[in-house]
Amino acid sequence: MDTLYSKNRQTLEVLPEPAFQELAGGVLFSAPSPFLEEQMRMPFATKLSKGARPVLQARASSLPIVAAQAYGAGRVVHMGSDPSWSWKMDSDRGGEQYRLYWLHLFAWLGSGGKPRLEVPLEGSLQDLSEPLNLSILARNNEYQLSDSATVRAVLTGPDGSSSPEQLLMPDSREPGQYNGSIGLSLPGEYRVHYSVEYEGGEQIDRTAFFAGAYIGAENSDLRFREGELKDLARITGGAYHHYTQVGSIEELALSRNVPMLQRYHFWTRHFLFILLFLAVLGYEWFYRRRIGLK
Repeated sequence: MDTLYSKNRQTLEVLPEPAFQELAGGVLFSAPSPFLEEQMRMPFATKLSKGARPVLQARASSLPIVAAQAYGAGRVVHMGSDPSWSWKMDSDRGGEQYRLYWLHLFAWLGSGGKPRLEVPLEGSLQDLSEPLNLSILARNNEYQLSDSATVRAVLTGPDGSSSPEQLLMPDSREPGQYNGSIGLSLPGEYRVHYSVEYEGGEQIDRTAFFAGAYIGAENSDLRFREGELKDLARITGGAYHHYTQVGSIEELALSRNVPMLQRYHFWTRHFLFILLFLAVLGYEWFYRRRIGLK
């Protein structure tokens, strides 16, 4: 961390991810932006860890004033001081920005934690041409992976018909994971009702919804994922360039962390070169002898 004192009023930028992604188009992201008053102490991060993201930064210098990071089941936000109290004193719009900022920041902080049941099927799109994997990850009341639970699943199709109850088997390689499979036939919305019974009699029920469709190359998702590319560049220590900036990029520097393998090929060591060299040398000798005999 380091500290600067703003000589004049600084405009701040609230980044939409990860805490404010549901506020796209809100007053936090439209002019006039949140600000930092003049002659105010401005702490900023000189270096962020690979998993951290800036939440609030100075628009002119992109200095991270607030940073957030998720640590497994927990979440943390670092804020050296509170520059937001002056927003609500500036205008009614500033008061709304202050309310939304803290409301959604605390909501993001409080939404962490490990669920007792993790269902990969939830909200996914499954291919009808392949068997459906009914896997689920179960944790006990101490949030430890449980291998001694009894897990049952019932699949309900788009037409309302339900499959027979299926007993899921624990995975010998993945602690806490239970697997099972079933075939799909109709496109549409499906739901799976899981019933997990732990040792001691505790039981948790969970219903997951997903969609079934025939997935092929013509239906593949080809969206431009700019956010994922930026994250990849940040984590690997590289630089992200938008495809519209291709014409202005003079040189792409290769990271020193990339392992390099150098191979040298000496053209004088090739058999064909030796033959060619002997042929030229022999022709020169023959030509000199011929001139000398005339």
